[in-house]
Amino acid sequence: MDIRMLKILFGFWCILFFCFVDKSAAQSAPTPPLKLLEEKLSRLEDAWLSTYVSGDKVKYDEIVADDFTGIDESAVLRGKIEDRALLPAARVPGGSAVNEDIRVRVYGRFAIVTGRIVTKFTVDGREIAGFKTRFTDTWTKRDGGWKVIARHYSRYPPERVSLAYDPAALSELTGKYEIAPGIEYEVSVENAKLLGALAGQPKLELFAESEFVFFTKTPVALYLFSRDRVGKVAQLLFIQDARVTPAKKR
Repeated sequence: MDIRMLKILFGFWCILFFCFVDKSAAQSAPTPPLKLLEEKLSRLEDAWLSTYVSGDKVKYDEIVADDFTGIDESAVLRGKIEDRALLPAARVPGGSAVNEDIRVRVYGRFAIVTGRIVTKFTVDGREIAGFKTRFTDTWTKRDGGWKVIARHYSRYPPERVSLAYDPAALSELTGKYEIAPGIEYEVSVENAKLLGALAGQPKLELFAESEFVFFTKTPVALYLFSRDRVGKVAQLLFIQDARVTPAKKR
């Protein structure tokens, strides 16, 4: 074999060797620390959101700082105590909430996270769209971990259309629904309109979106009536300001 052929073969094997080394290095290259932190904060956002469906106060306290401040679209200011009170006493039946379009920006010991929350509910086997919300959260690193210290959110304008509803069918929805011992929500019919109110408060008209989903315009809230196995109305779910409250019909 002449010198020229040896040089060609040597060059060929060098190319193969360096290609293999480059590929191996790319495959084994560690994930950049910033990327890992962004993924961690995204997971923390998901865990925090899940507490508003599960009612897990222990997990909530692990994530939310004691000096937390939240502001909603109505300019209502909430501290941690007020926000924690929004958690349900037990897991919301059929409820789900997911984060979408999460974006993380890190500034040393602080981070800004923006995203969109989409809620849905399944009642009697049917999926119902809840609310969509845009949020901006501020996180800080404390004692080796990350805590959320502030949130501001704005809700997408509701796109709900009132449908005609047979007045005769409204009667099965009327009655008293127990939210907690001594606290009841009463649903009644007046002038072919479905009305609802807590004791001592003004009655609000409930507009029909379907046969089992109603809503109020001011304040914006959803009212989901569900039936038991024999087809009777047995429960009412109130959905307002990130709070889901179940009430059993008496």
